Amino acid sequence: MAEYDFVDLDEAIARLNNVPTAYQSARQFGLARFLSDCREIVATYDSKHANANSILIIAVGEWALRMDKLETWLSSYRTVSLVAPVDEVFQRRNQLTDISFENYCRFNYSEERKRIYANCDVALDIGHLTQAEAVEKLIQAIENLRKQI
Repeated sequence: MAEYDFVDLDEAIARLNNVPTAYQSARQFGLARFLSDCREIVATYDSKHANANSILIIAVGEWALRMDKLETWLSSYRTVSLVAPVDEVFQRRNQLTDISFENYCRFNYSEERKRIYANCDVALDIGHLTQAEAVEKLIQAIENLRKQI
């Protein structure tokens, strides 16, 4: 099994802008800067990692999914969508933001969002799994993707 390096884009954005969360960064500095930061961080990690012996995994949060021409931006990468029941995900993420359940559903289940998820190479249902179980399931999916290359 390969070694993996993991970057949480939301954490990298928060660190870059010296704020507690990526959501706060987007609110404080604006969506345009947030999206530019997303692109730059991914490009930086991608270029640093190009000759590494491990596989780079970047968790792209939902705010990054709002960027222009998303499909073009992600098309050069293998993508995995993590799926869980809406109430489970809302409860977890609502601790970080003040978005209503109605607005959360409106955005996360929009036609654009469904198209983005449908274009992923793999969709994994991680609902009701522990973090360790979800990680194991993700690693297995990535190993299967690597075999297809």
